[in-house]
Amino acid sequence: MHIRLQTFRDKQGRLRQGRTVALRRSVYDAKQGKSRLVQLGTVDRFARDLPRELKAVLTREEKEEFRQWIAERDQQLAELLQRHHLGRLAEYLGLAAKALSSGVEPEDPERLWDAIGVLTRALEKAGHPKPAKERGRPAKASTPSAEDLIDLDESLVWVCENMPNFMPEELLAAPAAKRTRKRSLK
Repeated sequence: MHIRLQTFRDKQGRLRQGRTVALRRSVYDAKQGKSRLVQLGTVDRFARDLPRELKAVLTREEKEEFRQWIAERDQQLAELLQRHHLGRLAEYLGLAAKALSSGVEPEDPERLWDAIGVLTRALEKAGHPKPAKERGRPAKASTPSAEDLIDLDESLVWVCENMPNFMPEELLAAPAAKRTRKRSLK
């Protein structure tokens, strides 16, 4: 069985992943002497189980293949979310520090300290121990502030890349040079 994620082109012409998955079976056509794909049905991309109609059509092996595909999909989504959270963690901590310095009271400060301890232990266990501090009084420039952790430029770049482009391509191209006719002197 072939499991194919449906794709489409958006208004800007970019290839996007759709919300459905096509389930296809390879069938041998004796008349033509070759195999062809027959679509058995479509399922929501994030479905946890098959609909009754498709369960009746699929073989046991195909159902197991679909279960394995679901497990692999869930694993990939979990890894993607973990990478996203870890990549944004410094910015979130900077925003929290900024909120605390502006006088916002946390709902549960003990839980925040526990979370910092859990994060410290996880970093050490992953092989990233806390860097050793230099001896003596630290320079003000070497001590990061909450503003240093918040990267607004990166957020703006993400917004610019993901916002739709409403300008037609003709307007984005460089303007053509104006042709002028030479006037004859009389």
